[in-house]
Amino acid sequence: MRILLSYSTYHFDPQKPTKKQKTGSSAFYIAKSLYEILSKMGSVTYIDGQGFEKVRGQSFDLFVGINRNFCDILGVCKIKKSVLIAVNMHPLERNLRLSRFMLRSCLKKDAVSIGDFTSITDTTMAINKADNIFCFGNSEVMQSYIKYGVPKNKIKSFNYGVGKFEGVLKKQTRKKNQFVYVASEIGLRKGFDIVYDLFSDKTITRGAFGLEIVGQPTNAHYERKLRELVKVLKGKASYRGWIDSSKKEYWKILSAADFLIFPSIEEGQAGTVLDALKVGAVPVLSTACGVDFSPLGNLELKLGSKTNRKILKRAIEMSEDQKLALRGKTKDYYVRFHEMFQHNLHDAFLGVMSGHLYPKISVVLSIFNKEKTILPLIKCLNKSTKSYDNLEAHIIFDGCIDNTEKIVRQYFKDNPFCPVSFERTPNIFEIKTNNIGLKKSTGRYAIIIQDDNFIYDDNFLFEAVNFLDKGERVAILGGLAGVNYYPLETTDLKGRGQILISEDEVYWRQDEKTDPQLKYKIFKVDACMRGPLFIRKSFLERYGYLDEIYAPLHQDDMDLCFRAAHFGFDVYCLLMRVKNTGSSVRSYSLEKARWHTSMIKRNTAIFYSRWKPSKIKDYLWLSRPKVETSRLESKIGGFLAENIVPKMYPLGHWYSQIRK
Repeated sequence: MRILLSYSTYHFDPQKPTKKQKTGSSAFYIAKSLYEILSKMGSVTYIDGQGFEKVRGQSFDLFVGINRNFCDILGVCKIKKSVLIAVNMHPLERNLRLSRFMLRSCLKKDAVSIGDFTSITDTTMAINKADNIFCFGNSEVMQSYIKYGVPKNKIKSFNYGVGKFEGVLKKQTRKKNQFVYVASEIGLRKGFDIVYDLFSDKTITRGAFGLEIVGQPTNAHYERKLRELVKVLKGKASYRGWIDSSKKEYWKILSAADFLIFPSIEEGQAGTVLDALKVGAVPVLSTACGVDFSPLGNLELKLGSKTNRKILKRAIEMSEDQKLALRGKTKDYYVRFHEMFQHNLHDAFLGVMSGHLYPKISVVLSIFNKEKTILPLIKCLNKSTKSYDNLEAHIIFDGCIDNTEKIVRQYFKDNPFCPVSFERTPNIFEIKTNNIGLKKSTGRYAIIIQDDNFIYDDNFLFEAVNFLDKGERVAILGGLAGVNYYPLETTDLKGRGQILISEDEVYWRQDEKTDPQLKYKIFKVDACMRGPLFIRKSFLERYGYLDEIYAPLHQDDMDLCFRAAHFGFDVYCLLMRVKNTGSSVRSYSLEKARWHTSMIKRNTAIFYSRWKPSKIKDYLWLSRPKVETSRLESKIGGFLAENIVPKMYPLGHWYSQIRK
C-alpha cells in the first residue's frame, strides 16, 4: 500500500537523525507517531505541506495530512482515501469562541494577535473534501465539527501522549503550593486573561503559593499584562520566558509544580498540558483545552468567575497528602488514556481502509414475551443507532410464547438497519441467553441491552466508542447507572440516591439522583448494571463470559465487573438517555416474586464469598462536555456561524487588520 503523509518537516523529518529532530513538541510526537504507524501499513512518502509539488501526478492508496495545502495535494495526486488531521476546533467555532470571550470581557482590538483568529475558507474546504477527520482532543473538540454539519461517522476523536509518565510521586517539603502556567503563546487564545484575573484577585493574592509563567507573549498588550501580574504578586510570581521543551530547565519547572493552570479558550489538545501531566502536575483546566481530566473542577471561560476562584482557593489550601493523592490520579489518567495512544490510531487507519472509521459493535438483545412493548423499543434502538454504520445484532427469543418473535422478525425484514441473527431458546433466562449473544458477537465491543430498556440517545454509540477506544484498560462501560459495593458490616452510608444496607448486601447506586453532576462526568465505579452495558470482546475471550453459576439471573453483571478489576481493568459509567421501564420484574406473580427474591439472596451470597469490596471509593473521573446530538441544532449552528455570527462579531475586520 502506498501512503502519503504530509506534516511539518520542521517538527519531524524521518530523514534526519534523532539528535537533529525538533523533539519535545506536540507536533513532533504526533507526526512521528503517524509516520511509525503508517510505515507498518505500507510504503510511506513523507512531505512538508508546502512541498506538495514533489508528488504531483503520483497515486496513493491513503493520504494523511494537516490542513496546510490539503486540498492542493488532493488536486495534484490520485488519492483513494484521505484523512485530515485536525489539531484545533472547527474554524467557525474557534473564531466564534474568541469573539464571544472578547466581547464579554470588553477586550480591545490590541488583545488580538495574528495567530488567534483563523481563515475559514481553506480549512472548511479541507474538512469537506477529506474522507475522514481525525481530531486530537475531547468530545468538545469533536462536537465543534459535528455542530457545523460534519457527519458523526466521518470524524473520530483521539488522545495523544508525549512519552512515558515521569512523575516522582512523593511528598514535597515546601510550605507553599506551586503553580505553573506554560503555553506556547501567552495571549488571548490560551486564556491568559483568566490567569491574570484569578491571580490578581485580592482574595487569592493573600494565599501561600508560587506561580511560574513560561511562554512568549503574543503581542505588546500581553507583555504589559504579564509585567503587571508579576508586579501585583510581589515576589510570588516569576516569568521565565519561552523555554524549549527539549531543555532540562523546562522539565525541571514542570516537575517542581504541584498544579498546572490552563484556562484555554480554544484548543485541539494542548501539548503543554500533556507535558505537565507526564510529570504529575495536577491539571486545573477548562474543558476547551481538549483534556478530560481536571480533578478540582473545570475552569469557566469568563472573568470574575466565583467558580474559578473557588477552585483556585481549594488548590492553594491543599495539604501535601491531598496533593499526593491527586498526583496519583493524574498519573493514572495519563498512563491509562494518553500514554499508549498509538494503538487507537493504528486501528482507526485500518478501519478507514476497510470502509468503517468506527469499530464493529455487536448488540445483544434477549427478549421474553414483550409483544406489547418490543416494537417501540426496537424502533427506538434503530433511531439511536442509525448514524453508526458498523453494527450487528444478535436477538434471542427466550421462551417467547406470544407474538414477540413474529413482530421482531417482520420489523427487521422491513427495516434491515444492520445484519441480524435470531435464535430461539426455551425459557432459560438472561444470563445464558446473553452469553449466547456475546459468544456470537464479532464486534470489538458487545452491548447487552435489556428488553425493557429504551435508549433515546442517538449519540450513545459514538460517545461510548470514542471513550473506550482511548482507554484500552476499560473493559466495561455502563450507560444506565453505576454501583459501588461495600463490606457487609458497613452501616454508616449516608447521602442522596439509592442506598441499600441489608444483611445480604450493601451498595450505593451512582446516578443523577445520587449526584446531578454525574451526568457531566465519565466516572469509575465498582460495577455497572445492564441496560446498556458495553463489554470489550477481547476481555470476554481471555477472561471469560458471564458466570452461569449465577443462572438464571442476578449478580452476573456485578461479578463480571469485579473480575475485570481483579485483572487490572477498569469499569466506568457514562449516564445515557435511557429509560428502564422495569416491566419484566413488575409483571411477576407473587409466587415468582418470592422465587426472584430467593435468587437474589443466593447469588448475592456467592458474590460476597468471591469478592471483598473496599469501603474507600476515591475513584478517577473524567469531564464530559456536552455533545451535539440534534441534526436540527447542527444545521441551525452552521447557518448562524456562516450568516449571522459574522455580522454580530466583526471577525473579518479583525482578521483583515491583523493580516495588514
